[in-house]
Amino acid sequence: VTGIGSQIALSGNSDLIQVCLGPGSVGSFNVLSGASVASTNLVIGDRGGNGSALVDGATVSLSGYRSDLADQGAGTTIGRGTDGSGSLTLSNNAQLTIVNDTAHGGLSIGGDRYYSGGTGSVSLLNGSSITSSGAYAGNVTVGYSGSGTLQMSGASSLDAGLGSIYVGRMSGSNGTMILSGASSATATYLGIATDHGIDAGNGTVVLTLGSLTAPTVEVGTNGILIAKSGLVTGALINRGTVVLDPPAEPGTLTIDGSFQNQSGGRLVLDVAPDGHSGFTTSHLVFTHGSTFDFSGALVTFDFLAGADPTAFLASGAFVLDSFLNSLGPDGVLLGLSSAFTNGQTYGSLFSASQFVATSDQYNIQDFMFSPDGTASFEVAAVPEPSSWVLMLLGLFGVAWAGRKGIRRDPEMSEMN
Repeated sequence: VTGIGSQIALSGNSDLIQVCLGPGSVGSFNVLSGASVASTNLVIGDRGGNGSALVDGATVSLSGYRSDLADQGAGTTIGRGTDGSGSLTLSNNAQLTIVNDTAHGGLSIGGDRYYSGGTGSVSLLNGSSITSSGAYAGNVTVGYSGSGTLQMSGASSLDAGLGSIYVGRMSGSNGTMILSGASSATATYLGIATDHGIDAGNGTVVLTLGSLTAPTVEVGTNGILIAKSGLVTGALINRGTVVLDPPAEPGTLTIDGSFQNQSGGRLVLDVAPDGHSGFTTSHLVFTHGSTFDFSGALVTFDFLAGADPTAFLASGAFVLDSFLNSLGPDGVLLGLSSAFTNGQTYGSLFSASQFVATSDQYNIQDFMFSPDGTASFEVAAVPEPSSWVLMLLGLFGVAWAGRKGIRRDPEMSEMN
């Protein structure tokens, strides 16, 4: 369907567009250059089918109610059912709008509530958008009961309206959401491997110059939030892992709201060489007035790219203020301790926390770290591969010489 004025418009009480239904089916559906498509439901890659869709500089609008299915509003599923596989790409300011005024609907990638399993992927490129609106919630799920991937770049946007965003929703599901190039996602709740406090599947969200906005952003036990340069607006709850290293250099995550690290939640803070005989570190930044609770955190200091832990300690920077920061009212980046109130100290904030250190090139032993500013450990360089080869050759030589000696012993006994 291509060109301004070209369109497919379904009207009725059971509107459905399916792209590939059943084992062995393969097909594509393209909406291009100002064309438009309207329906109630769109399913791509259904129960053994392998389908794809491209919306490039065009619009797909989903609205209405399916009378042939109970409580089925407008929405789309990408990849569902056994061996179902689907992909959807929106590019060049393309728009997918979902409106639900009479029943619940939304977007599901990798399975849905009707057919479990499946593999789906959605890409939003170059200012494209997905918008869910209406009186009824239109949830967005990346990995419902199967495997789903959502990638956004080029200032693209996802707005779930009154609905939630789930990444890895059901037990056994796998979901990945990647936001880059000033892309954004907005919802009333965002759960990464969790559904309102109940741990679910496996979910990963990566922010590479991306932002999340929701009253609650929750990382479940099997969830991972990775930030190179990210912003979370709302209350961030962590029971899983928050990593500020994507993956070869320290990253920055800014929180405008609150942070609560629940028991077992991991916080990974990185150190890397800055190329000028110094170091660069991860930054977890809190805007002015944001609140924080680190009790129970499992904190890992990860030394990357050959960063020397001993030299970092000697630099005087091995303190939490090097990693945890506050934005003052004038926007200046300060150590988080500058925002402490009512007798707060790092010791009180990390009262039940544990600290470990890892390195890609050093063996760190007997590590001890005090939240209020002292660290001690022993360090040995991990042998280079060439050193391992020489060591193994030496051991082989010793073993060979010993074997020759054993062989000579009987002869010596006979001569004696």
